[in-house]
Amino acid sequence: MANYGTYADVETGEVIQGLFISAEQLEVRQAYKEQLKRQEQARGNTYKFYYVDQINFKGVADMGLTNKQLGQYLMLATYADFDGTLLKSTHDKTPLYKLTDWGNVLRVTYQTAGKLKDTLISVGLMYETTYTDDAGRLHKAVSLYDRYIYKGRMRSNSVVKVYRTSLRTLYKEQGASNVGVLGRLLPYVNYNNVLCFDYADTHALQPLKVKDMAQLIGRRADDAGKIIKGFTYEGRNVIAKEIVDGKQVYKVDAFLAYRQTGHITDTLDAVDAVETEGPADAQDAVKATTETELKVTDVWDVVDAVETTETPDVVAMIKENEAYLERALALFA
Repeated sequence: MANYGTYADVETGEVIQGLFISAEQLEVRQAYKEQLKRQEQARGNTYKFYYVDQINFKGVADMGLTNKQLGQYLMLATYADFDGTLLKSTHDKTPLYKLTDWGNVLRVTYQTAGKLKDTLISVGLMYETTYTDDAGRLHKAVSLYDRYIYKGRMRSNSVVKVYRTSLRTLYKEQGASNVGVLGRLLPYVNYNNVLCFDYADTHALQPLKVKDMAQLIGRRADDAGKIIKGFTYEGRNVIAKEIVDGKQVYKVDAFLAYRQTGHITDTLDAVDAVETEGPADAQDAVKATTETELKVTDVWDVVDAVETTETPDVVAMIKENEAYLERALALFA
């Protein structure tokens, strides 16, 4: 595993303090980073997303929607423009208003689309409006209430990003009901993408158990367990079981929904800078990462920073994030 300490270079006799790993471990970590890059490139438009307000979204559970209706709502939200208006696509700015269009998007009948539209409007998730296109023509339209889902600038820290391409893929592979299952769990995603009661607290982790998730999604515990095991898209687990700080936890796939600032692979460029540029640049890269909150892949980045620079400030900065460093070390055990 990686070891932090003081070492002497066998060739120069220079005394070096830092974190050291074997060439084999370095190769494994580099392969992991390349895998993330390939996954990002394969998705192409992964970074098109909307925000779910976690505090307000808890109230959606009391609106009487079925999991299927909630999943359909989340799917429709992937067509929202920055003002909340549902549009056919980024290239076709015609409002997604006709029930036939809703039926095509959701893969339901005209009648089902009509009932869903009435329901979502009546519970206060959407509203009828008008939309003026680029040519000045006025259209009937439907828009999202931004209390629950919105696009644009982040308005609070209690939000989770949901990625458009991944959500649409999940809907296609798993159906509306399972997308709705994810929707009921989104208010409980914490900064490390762990499902827990104390989503705003990264220190006193109280992770959700299967029985807790079962209650939230309205299913029996054994049914919820089966859903979690078979809950995949593109071969990825939507919810994965992991061990964090000695506790068994369930994490939401970060390419589907992500709680932290930026995106899961945002720090890869910073890692490259740490590895290929001098200590001063390495220090700046790590500081920039710290200022925007440590992300999923940052446990790799902090190790790289300590390895490639002797700058005391960098070492001190890493030590201040001991919890992340411990997780990084565990990855190389």
